[in-house]
Amino acid sequence: MKRYEGYVKVYWLQGAKVEMKEELKGEWVKWEDVPTWISVDDKMPDKDALYLTYAPSSDTRKPLIQCAWYSLDAPGWSGLASIWLTAITHWMPLPVSPVLREEE
Repeated sequence: MKRYEGYVKVYWLQGAKVEMKEELKGEWVKWEDVPTWISVDDKMPDKDALYLTYAPSSDTRKPLIQCAWYSLDAPGWSGLASIWLTAITHWMPLPVSPVLREEE
């Protein structure tokens, strides 16, 4: 992606804020609308939902990147083996679901 005065040119997005549509390719969007990993040290999710999570492993080439549920009731992650739940270092909202074409 090219960056220009706070905007990026979209070639591929897995965005939470920017819809994944073919017509966005080559368009300029605000840099802050491009999703990035959020450190659990900086911020935790503010609503109950499924999120994409990142946990490093002993083999740096093979981190665990998987969906996990975050709950505000008893703040924390669930849906993975407990060893991975305590290892989560980053998270991001899930991308927008793809738009499926109806079969004719």
